[in-house]
Amino acid sequence: MLALVFKSLKAVADALPDSRQVRRMEQLFVRFRQSSLHQEPALTPFVQVFQQHETAEGIRGISQQVFMLESRFNLVYLIFNFIAWVDFYYLWRYTQWFKRHGKSYVAWREAALELEVLANLALSSVAEGLEGSVEQTADARFTAEGLRHPLLPRERAVANDFSFGPGQKIMLLTGANMSGKTTFMRTVGLSVLLVQVGLRPSAKGVTLGDFYLFTSMRNADNLAESVSSFYAEMARIRTLIERLAAGDRMFFLMDEIMKGTNTEDRIMGSTALIEQLGEGHCQGIISTHDIELSGLAERLSYVVNYSFHSEVRERTIDFDYRLKPGPCPSFNAKKLMELMGVRIGGGRA
Repeated sequence: MLALVFKSLKAVADALPDSRQVRRMEQLFVRFRQSSLHQEPALTPFVQVFQQHETAEGIRGISQQVFMLESRFNLVYLIFNFIAWVDFYYLWRYTQWFKRHGKSYVAWREAALELEVLANLALSSVAEGLEGSVEQTADARFTAEGLRHPLLPRERAVANDFSFGPGQKIMLLTGANMSGKTTFMRTVGLSVLLVQVGLRPSAKGVTLGDFYLFTSMRNADNLAESVSSFYAEMARIRTLIERLAAGDRMFFLMDEIMKGTNTEDRIMGSTALIEQLGEGHCQGIISTHDIELSGLAERLSYVVNYSFHSEVRERTIDFDYRLKPGPCPSFNAKKLMELMGVRIGGGRA
């Protein structure tokens, strides 16, 4: 009998929120009812949930149920429970409450969670000063003016314009180490996600198409499953190919494509993939250190080259983090190795 009671109480504990969540739900409910937000047309679904006659009574009931449940380990409760089997009374009260409000509780909880998410998104938008304009299009396209990383301070973030020309689908992004290729791709990805969840972008303005965002940027190995980083990347690429074959519109971001294999195979595989992507309904960015791939733009009209540059000085390497048209004219790996103490050419320190 006791085992059955404890099992039932555990099921109740799993089904109900904790006291902190209940307080947030109550506060949200009260503030929503007292404010003028319920007059906004976009919030009509929440109005319908929170203005039901039984909502206030039901939420008070949740608070009482959670209070009793969390009081079970109080010394006074334990004494009364030993004498009068209070747990049985609690289960009876919970059953009565659930019969009356159980179905509605799911709607209250979902509405409260969604409102909290929307409020946090709005607060983040104001705090970060996101005021860029958004234009929606029907194709798989993304362009931006004054695009900057949303998590970098404004005084440090370098803004870039980003767009594809007519018929262009794939941007080949080359550049020296630390020049900003990966950060730029993350900036694009984060900006797409911001707009897709309903926020303003971290840019002066963006044009956003109807597409799914696909990324292959931090593919890691998995020792437990005997998966190498190269295999993990190829599995991600297979997902992209399958989605395109199914007719999905995709915008992809692939960082240092096929870096887990030798140079010859990497260039051959990258070329084949770019040609295959050119047949799909997609656009995207592929970064690479293989400058040989930039020659694809000469025979494939949908490929365009962009790059980030660096300036090598005597003891430093300087970056401007500006996106420039064309392939990268020079790289800095040799100088960086020398600065780190590697003796290039067999010379002595």
